[in-house]
Amino acid sequence: MSAAWADITTFAVYIYGFLLGLVNIAVWLRYIRRCFTSLRPLRKLKYLFRFLIVVLAVIMCLGPFFAPFIGLKITQRVSGYAIYCANTLINPQTKWDRGCDSGFPVEVILDGRSYYDSVKENPLVASFYFGTQPGRRTQYYTYGMTQDDNDTTIWHLRLSNVNIPPDLDPVYHPMAQDLSYRFANHSVSATCTTNTSVPCMEGSFSDGGNALSLAIKDLGTGIVTKLRALDKGVWAPVPADDAPSVILREVQPDDSLGSIDVLRTAVTMQGDCTRLKICLSGERRIDLLAAVGLILRAQGNYAYLCTSPNSI
Repeated sequence: MSAAWADITTFAVYIYGFLLGLVNIAVWLRYIRRCFTSLRPLRKLKYLFRFLIVVLAVIMCLGPFFAPFIGLKITQRVSGYAIYCANTLINPQTKWDRGCDSGFPVEVILDGRSYYDSVKENPLVASFYFGTQPGRRTQYYTYGMTQDDNDTTIWHLRLSNVNIPPDLDPVYHPMAQDLSYRFANHSVSATCTTNTSVPCMEGSFSDGGNALSLAIKDLGTGIVTKLRALDKGVWAPVPADDAPSVILREVQPDDSLGSIDVLRTAVTMQGDCTRLKICLSGERRIDLLAAVGLILRAQGNYAYLCTSPNSI
């Protein structure tokens, strides 16, 4: 519903700009006709005044036709910056509690390893919380992420610590049992909780210096979902001198980005740089889970750096 409403409002902006342009053209044509026939000042001032009138008329007549194309882009950038500025004025604990608004029914807290933590005893952890009220959500399960024992280019995200009431709606149940990320060829696959013996998902990703992107195929339905970052943001820099920051949207059939954020990073916890909160737009989406694993690994790199003795 929200996506449809966003498309309607965007279409309305273009229609409004078109109609306003037509009105401006009609008004200015009438005004210029009257002005040019009745104006009798000095000759030089007359031509100067007429030139300025024509320039102003062209701007006001053509501006509404092109303004939506420019204005929507600027609005997207400015709104994100305004939210960031507003968040800096909020109490740190409130920022953490309300990092995901009611438009995101799932929030995930990522726990990286500190410089002093044992790698074997402390996997990277993603804890999933559900609910509509920020700060009052319930944790139902977690995933732990570890590096493969035999191949350092492979990472595994495995389901753990499930705490789901037996009568809970299936929408809150985890979908995947195990995800494997192969960074040598940038591929990912998963087994689902319904059948752990065969893969239920496969896909590819890009997480280097470019903006984060994924293409995930549900092997049960054959549906491919593509996700791409709104912009480069702060993603997996080397060294990891900041927490990962990314907004993901679905890629449309014409390769453009949709208007709805399906995943966005929120804030790190005040006083604990190893923890990062991210927000998800859907409860049971394996494509978003695949993205969570990549962000968790990036947060693990940052957590190690920000807690090291040489960090500032």
